[in-house]
Amino acid sequence: MIGVWGVYAPYTRIGGFDLARTNLNFHQTFKPERQYISGLLSEIECCNGLDIQEISNQTGIPTGKSSGKVEPTISYAEYMGLIKKQKCDGKYELEYTALGECIRDEDSGLLEKLTLLMMHCMIVRPYGGAELWAYIIHSVFPKYRNSLTIKQFEKEIELQFGTGVKMAPFNGCYQDLFSSLNLVGISGDQIQINAQKLDGDFVYLYAYVLFEYWKEWLENADST
Repeated sequence: MIGVWGVYAPYTRIGGFDLARTNLNFHQTFKPERQYISGLLSEIECCNGLDIQEISNQTGIPTGKSSGKVEPTISYAEYMGLIKKQKCDGKYELEYTALGECIRDEDSGLLEKLTLLMMHCMIVRPYGGAELWAYIIHSVFPKYRNSLTIKQFEKEIELQFGTGVKMAPFNGCYQDLFSSLNLVGISGDQIQINAQKLDGDFVYLYAYVLFEYWKEWLENADST
């Protein structure tokens, strides 16, 4: 059996990695959504040099004056290792990673299990993943041997991030985008992560993810 890899937290050591805090605000409101990530991947080359509203017009991802789903979608795509981004004077420069380009060509609808498992492994990776996802997967679940009560779960999040963290985006993505993977489940007052059986068809996925984790660890390892 294998776990579902990942970690990320504020200057804390989890699973042998030194971690740094990222901004939780964007994914306290919006969950990652298949149609918007897919739409962004399909239009990356047309979005360079555009602002949020222009990207919304190009991709169909909804946005507003003070909030919207364009920036969260860009952030999720980056955390999933699909794109690289830069922002200057309100304009975005976006480019595919090698992984993102491959997924665009082979599974642009983000429907295959291989694609979804890769996206999940990347969103919880040590030095580039989404902080909330990674902390839960690699710190909270292992502490309770992969199953705990909702009350314990909420307490662990409060201890790490403070009060007021909205868990709907985290919970929602396992009922929507990642539902076919059966990774995280809620039953009654319990929440648990489900171990995944090794699949010989995914050997290259395992190798790629382990290489990416190792490479990022080397790049960020304390030189002392």
